[in-house]
Amino acid sequence: MAQVYRANPGYTLVPLDRLPAADRAALPGTALDDSECYGLLVPGRDSPLPTRPISPDLALLYLSLIEPGPLPGYARSRFGPQLGWIATQLVLDGVLEIARDGGFTSGALAAGRPDADPDDGGTGRIGELSRAALRYAQCLADLPEPLLAGRLYSYGRTPVHPRLRERLPNRSAIADHLGLAPDGQLVRELSDARWTAPAPPAEHHHWWHWHAPPPADPFAPQHTSGYKLYVSPTLAVMPDAVRAVAQVVPGLPGVSGFKVGADHVGLCRPDRLVVYLDQPTDLTACAEALRDKLSGLPADGVTFSTALTGDGLLSWGTDPPGAKTSWRGWVTARLARYLAAAQLADPGAAPPWRLALHRLRLSGVDTRTWTADRGLWATSPGGR
Repeated sequence: MAQVYRANPGYTLVPLDRLPAADRAALPGTALDDSECYGLLVPGRDSPLPTRPISPDLALLYLSLIEPGPLPGYARSRFGPQLGWIATQLVLDGVLEIARDGGFTSGALAAGRPDADPDDGGTGRIGELSRAALRYAQCLADLPEPLLAGRLYSYGRTPVHPRLRERLPNRSAIADHLGLAPDGQLVRELSDARWTAPAPPAEHHHWWHWHAPPPADPFAPQHTSGYKLYVSPTLAVMPDAVRAVAQVVPGLPGVSGFKVGADHVGLCRPDRLVVYLDQPTDLTACAEALRDKLSGLPADGVTFSTALTGDGLLSWGTDPPGAKTSWRGWVTARLARYLAAAQLADPGAAPPWRLALHRLRLSGVDTRTWTADRGLWATSPGGR
């Protein structure tokens, strides 16, 4: 028997051209394109549901299910084999409800209760940090979602202590400390290998970026920087880690560059040193080469990244294709949303942080390894 769905009656669908001017002005610029956004799903007064933009395709699906019923035939033709996955996501997000036990339900618990997998959230040091970040954030779930996402993203930063400011008062002092002074040996070696460090744009002023030379063969594939290798030593041993990276990566294939924190903001992040690589095989080769060089250095660890060493010293991630955010930014934005929603669940169901992990896993993220399931980006329904 086909599953029965209905549009969530807690929402009102308001077309874009019928929105009050103030509400229209608050929308992102991309949402003002009628081909991408039909309008907004607006919750009722005092409803905990969030306001959601919705695409024309999903608006039609929503309107088709004002009267409960199975998924309509046109939707099967429009979305093909992805329809079931899309419907599940819409139920999890509370846009649609599914018939269950004589009523209708939505949200993370509509797909079952989360298990208590000890590896959920990751293994080793990164798993410990990621779970701690979520437990911390669930205590702050009353914050607006962007602020909550920022707290999750920033978890594990080293405090900028006054003694640090005294010892390293400016970028020049930080460069000297890291061995990246303009007249230093590391910079000469990188320059001899034709690596360059152009002045960063204003939005990247917390970093020094070093770029590999383009391939010598003009017909060879150009660098794509599809993968990030996070190198996360403690602040005290950063000079050793920077030296290892600067000496190792210029001799490896598929390395497009690296960046290192250039001021107190960048330097105190846990992901204070990042190598960019083209392909998974390049990532593996670079990690193996650096593992020996960095052996024995104490580590901090980068939350919500894929561990390569149990101590958190090396991990990796890859950013969503075409997105204007990083992998960790994408993950923490969703975890913030799911944590806020989890506060409304049955208190006996599970801790909010576990419900948020459960919801993220149902969205297509392996929350034990912090990797995206194959096809996640291709099948994510628009307008959510």
